[in-house]
Amino acid sequence: MNGSSRNNLQKWRDLNIYYYQDIEKFYKTFIQKETKVLEVGSNLGYLLNSLQPSYGSRIEQNLHAVKQAQTLYPQLDFIVLDAESFCSSEIFD
Repeated sequence: MNGSSRNNLQKWRDLNIYYYQDIEKFYKTFIQKETKVLEVGSNLGYLLNSLQPSYGSRIEQNLHAVKQAQTLYPQLDFIVLDAESFCSSEIFD
């Protein structure tokens, strides 16, 4: 992943940090810690990580975002895939 792509993804979040914090608060009211969470399309994985799942999986089409997210959150499972192609035996909460 080149530095430019990484910086652009992070820069966008930084410029809109209050929006992203509000989204995290909203989801935390419905999703309890230590649950199994599947997130579809989430850029760098900040939301999924903030939910503190017991198991977290994320589907994203952007390979550059997935590579960056894997370095930020190695405890989460990141898959480069179109959401319509996703198939899993895992059950999510």
